[in-house]
Amino acid sequence: RRQRQMCIRDSSSNNGEGVAGMCWNCLILPVKVLNSRGSGSSASVVKGMYWAADNGARIISMSLGGDEATQAEADVVNYIYNKGIPIFASSGNSGGDGNPTIYPAAFPHVIAVGASTPNDTVSGFSSYGSYVDLAAPGVGIWTTAWSNGQNTYGAGNGTSPACPFVSGLAALAVTLWPELTPDQLE
Repeated sequence: RRQRQMCIRDSSSNNGEGVAGMCWNCLILPVKVLNSRGSGSSASVVKGMYWAADNGARIISMSLGGDEATQAEADVVNYIYNKGIPIFASSGNSGGDGNPTIYPAAFPHVIAVGASTPNDTVSGFSSYGSYVDLAAPGVGIWTTAWSNGQNTYGAGNGTSPACPFVSGLAALAVTLWPELTPDQLE
């Protein structure tokens, strides 16, 4: 099955409906790598990362991760970094549950995003450690949801909603300064 490129323009913000992204009028290149329950394989994530890098992504944002690193993931991260594309990933939600290191966030060249509270403190669930680069709002974030078989909106918690805040801000920066390298952006 062939994937087709479909860009979505984040331009209908401030319309009193739904949620708004950080970078109005930016193009979003969605790449589905997980199933409807949020599960998937490392192989599908790697395939999606290569596809995004080779099909025009200027920033890669991943609200996903797992506690096992694979060589294939490390290789695709290096491939994307060498193409000059910044990578952002959620640090994980296991801070209160043993705090395992989460990948791809913990790989070099990935900007790992933890979750902060409305009081600007790190949330109790957010994974932490030397690999986490920064934290962004991750508690009570209004987002899309699935409830009773219908699309709706609701408040969510996690490093998954925190990561797009940072990658959206990075998209604004890259819009203004397209020459920025991933290291300069970080």
